[in-house]
This record gives sequence, C-alpha cells and structure tokens, in this order.
Amino acid sequence: MLEKEMQRGYVAILLSVLIHSALLWLPVSWKKQRQLPPPAVASVSVIQLPPKPTIAPLTPLPSPPRQRVPIPRKPPQRSGPPRQLRRGRSPLQVAQPQRSPLPRPIVSPTVKPRITRSPSPSPGPVTNPSPIAIPTPTAIPTPSPMPTPTPTPTKAAPSPAAIEQSFQTVVDSFKVGEGFGTSSLADILEFFGQETQPDLLLGSQAQPKPGITSYQLFSNKTMAQVRDEQMQAKLKALQFTIDQLTLTSDAPSTAGEVWQMQRQAFQRYLQIMPLNPGSGTLLVIWTQPPPFVVAPITPVKN
Repeated sequence: MLEKEMQRGYVAILLSVLIHSALLWLPVSWKKQRQLPPPAVASVSVIQLPPKPTIAPLTPLPSPPRQRVPIPRKPPQRSGPPRQLRRGRSPLQVAQPQRSPLPRPIVSPTVKPRITRSPSPSPGPVTNPSPIAIPTPTAIPTPSPMPTPTPTPTKAAPSPAAIEQSFQTVVDSFKVGEGFGTSSLADILEFFGQETQPDLLLGSQAQPKPGITSYQLFSNKTMAQVRDEQMQAKLKALQFTIDQLTLTSDAPSTAGEVWQMQRQAFQRYLQIMPLNPGSGTLLVIWTQPPPFVVAPITPVKN
C-alpha cells in the first residue's frame, strides 16, 4: 500500500512538472510568432563626388641677401718681454696717442667802414615845448523831469433840450431867403404838388397829418441840392446821425426820400418830395415815422 501511494505521488509530481514546463514554453513560442518581419532595406544611391581640385605647391620667396657685418679684429698680442721705454719719457706719454694738430681757422681781413663826420648843426634858438592841453571834463546833463500831461476836460454830454434847440436852429435856417413862409401846406400842394402827394401829407379838413411839425418849400432847388447842401451839411456838423429809410411797396414814387436824424435819444424824420417840374422841392419834418416807411432804426439811448 505504501509503495502504491509513493508511486502516485511521483506520478503527480511528474505531471505537475510537465504542466508547468508546457506553460512556460507557450509564452516563448507566442512571442516568436508575434515578432515583426525584418525591415525592408532601402535602396542606397551612391553619388560620386567630383575630384578635389589640385592645389599647386607654393613656391618659396627668395630670401633677401644677407649683408656682411665687418667684425672688428683685435690687435694681436705680442708675446715676449715688455718693451723697454726710452729714457726721458714717462709711461703716461707713451700710452697717450699722438694727436694731430688742429687746423687753424683762416681769418679773413675785416674791412673797417669809413666814418664820415657830418657837420654839427649850428646852435639855433631854443623853442619852448608847447603845453599839453588838458581835456576839460564834460558836464553830464541831469535828466529833466517829464512834464505830466494835463488832462483835457471831457465835455459833458448835451441835454435833450439843448439837442432839440440846435435842431430847431437848423430848421429855422431853411426858411431864410425862401418865400411862401406863411402859406399853408394845403396851398403849397394845391399849387405846386403832384396828384398823389396830398393823400400822403393831408388828413381830414386839409390839415397836416399827425406828426408833421414844420415844412419848407425850396422853389429853386432840386432834391439833391436840398439833401446835400441843407440837410446833411448842417446836421452832420451838429453830430447828428443820418440814415435813409426804406419806403413800403405801396408808397408812390412822389413820396420822395425819408431820412432819420438821430442824436442820443432825440430823433426826427425829414421827407424830401419832388414837386411839379420847375416848382422846386418840398421838405417836411416829422416827429414820428411816416406811415409809408418800413420800421425805422432804433434810437441809441445814453
């Protein structure tokens, strides 16, 4: 019984050894099967390089000729007993070399210049030296003080009453030398005026319209003469500002020209009208703008 059991044990050990060896051999064979095929060998093309250029051998440069330097030779030493000196000579005199006598300089004969004596001047009268002029000091002018300018007194602005009085003086001067001073405006327009002029200046009952303060007939002057010689020349001298106003579109041509006179807050309106041919010019003065003009210029208030 014991032998059978031992045989079974040997068989079991043998089987286990065979199984383990088989298991160990399987991975090795599997790895051999999985090995990759050898890589393909690429074709190599051989390129033949051009031959190397041959370099010519360098020719050596000729070396410069060598100059021979003379080497001083020493005098040969004499062998034998020393040379006896002659009597009467010291050894120092023998050792010193004989010097050649120096050449004497050739002295050229100098030519002495002849000295000519000039005759001494005869003594004359002695002149006294002129005195040196001493400059006199110039006086420095002292600056004079600048005169202070005297302020000019400013004129006071005229009063409105004075301005109105000066304007009335100009208006009164228009009547000098002209007739029809006492004629009414209706009579002047009836005898000398044109057809549409009475409607511009007269109201009810043939009276002047509101705003007309005075009028003047210039029987021998044109509109330009009245404007330049009478109105502008006299009023500009009194510092009046003169501006022409624009008439309305429905105003007739017989209305003439309307001018605005202004100084400070004072203002008047002068109308210059042409009458019938040969009858002269009519000057009308308004205190307010006539109804047939555009809005007048606003007066300047001081």
